[in-house]
Amino acid sequence: MKSTNRLLLVLVGAGAWTYTLAGADARSLLDALSDVSRLPALVTTWDELQTKATQLDQHFAVMHRLYFAREDVLAALRGRRIDVGEALHRFGALTAARARLGITQNADSGALERHEVAVQLLSWVNQVRTEAISPTDADALEQAAAELRCCVESGE
Repeated sequence: MKSTNRLLLVLVGAGAWTYTLAGADARSLLDALSDVSRLPALVTTWDELQTKATQLDQHFAVMHRLYFAREDVLAALRGRRIDVGEALHRFGALTAARARLGITQNADSGALERHEVAVQLLSWVNQVRTEAISPTDADALEQAAAELRCCVESGE
């Protein structure tokens, strides 16, 4: 794929150069400000952009998996399959994994305090509570939110 793109870029550049050469002064093509002299730099920039796009695709895939893992934690909390302590543990592990990958802005804080994880989880629980859910789920989320508020207020 890289070599094909590079070949196409070189062919387009050569075609443009040939077209311009046929109708222009050759000296204007070879001066320092012409597009032909910038062609190697453009090819290098193209390769750098492709590398960056690959990195962003990989980060997106990881972020996507982490998002759905967090959704699974919330679903288990809503279904009362796990308690708030276990949800905090899992949510903290996911947040730490995200930080270790260097995707987040605060990547240096690999191990977050329980209080910070409780604040994040409470935010997610409050968001889920605003969505249309069954009364049983609403009760489970209300109880979880109350426990998390206690954790946040106590500063644990």
